[in-house]
Amino acid sequence: MFHFSIGTLTLLAPVAAVALYLLVFMLRRIEAWLRRNDPPRERVGVICVLVAALGFFIGGAAQGMWDNSAACRATGQAPGVCLFFPPRA
Repeated sequence: MFHFSIGTLTLLAPVAAVALYLLVFMLRRIEAWLRRNDPPRERVGVICVLVAALGFFIGGAAQGMWDNSAACRATGQAPGVCLFFPPRA
């Protein structure tokens, strides 16, 4: 079942998503400079806000999955097994 929760992953996912977008944007600018083309023209601020919002929702879903697997992890199971194959209640 889908659970949305606010926690550490909810806060880290938007930061990581925006950092990844900015890294790719800078790589595209460097590539354009090397090829002597015009740099990419896009509204970076607006895209950063949209990417951060998407990261917030993905992070919230991931945080819900992580919270639901806490009991499984407490028994000593691997985190991957607990996240993707949770025990049936």
